[in-house]
Amino acid sequence: MIRISTFLGLLFLWLLLSACEPPDPSLVGAGPRPANAPPPSEERLNEERAGAVRPLEKESNREELDPERIELIVQEFVKSLEPPAQPASWTNAPPSASEYADWARQAGEKAAMASAQARQFHSLLPDHPLAEVAKRSELEMLRMAVKMGAHSHIDQLEKLEMERAKAEGAGAEAFFEIRFMAARNHIRAASGGEEILKLSEIKRQAESLIDDFPNEPRALELLWLYGEQADGAEAIRVAERIKESSVAPEKLKREARALLIREDPQGRDFPIVFESADGRRIDGESLKGRKVLLHFWATWSPEAIGQFALLKQMLGSIGRDKLAVLSFNMDLLKSDFQKVIDEQSPDWPQQFDGEGYQNAFAKQVGVEELPACVLLDEQGRILVSGITTNLEEVLKKQFNID
Repeated sequence: MIRISTFLGLLFLWLLLSACEPPDPSLVGAGPRPANAPPPSEERLNEERAGAVRPLEKESNREELDPERIELIVQEFVKSLEPPAQPASWTNAPPSASEYADWARQAGEKAAMASAQARQFHSLLPDHPLAEVAKRSELEMLRMAVKMGAHSHIDQLEKLEMERAKAEGAGAEAFFEIRFMAARNHIRAASGGEEILKLSEIKRQAESLIDDFPNEPRALELLWLYGEQADGAEAIRVAERIKESSVAPEKLKREARALLIREDPQGRDFPIVFESADGRRIDGESLKGRKVLLHFWATWSPEAIGQFALLKQMLGSIGRDKLAVLSFNMDLLKSDFQKVIDEQSPDWPQQFDGEGYQNAFAKQVGVEELPACVLLDEQGRILVSGITTNLEEVLKKQFNID
């Protein structure tokens, strides 16, 4: 009689096998074929798959199964769980990525065959002591199959996961997790092709999830994964959709707004709220009615620092009732920031967050080099972006100064 401990031990070997890339031969033990034998062909795997399940299919009447036949079925079932051995040559010469991928995929197909055996076993012998363990192994072996690259079984795995979740009375969150994992598996399966294929699969899976789970934020996060890699109009379309969504997390909306500003800045609202370095709360709403210049600088950009003197001069010429200036520092150390402030003595708000190029406002307008400025209109919308060393020229033009 086969012990449950033996059965579980074989499952543990499969878990070790699926967790290693490439797996260590010492972990997976001996398989049913010689260690120096090459991996079986796809045709042979299909033959084995068909042969493996045929004896069980013939036994349609449980009452006709005598003890000897039941023991034989158990033996065959346990044998199907034996992990495949790796080629002996891998001990001295590790396989290439493609060689390992091929071997893992074939091992995954064997796991799928073992899953099929498990399903027939617990269906045919529901009262056997191993039936419940076999029922669990049906799912675990199918998971291993997909994990090891047998991607043709992704939909089958999703269906089985759904069946089990329904039988357990699971809620909507559990069903989403199953669908989300299936989506990730499909994307992973597509990633071996061209990048455009991967992007199209991300989009397809995201749209499907959103259709079925419209109130699930992670479905939108998957769509954003596609959108931020898409080009031009498509990226803008996705960003607009997320910006207007009622379920998208605020962080995701900020990233979407930043993309819209970078890709299509003209006329975009640019909300501003921060605490200045001297402790004042700065809110863009209070600045409406005036044009607002966003000035980005750092101690390692002498050109950006040089704009302090120009800005003082332009504020005097234009008037503070028509122009407000907000400066955003992109240094990492506040001591560096403070040294320049003490030297330049600007009398307008300064923002410092110590994030360098990751400064939240700099990221929103896509600052990649300094000097950099952006001019907002009287309603807080982007009027002119991409201002660098031409700051004086832009301001004179906007305020009709000769």
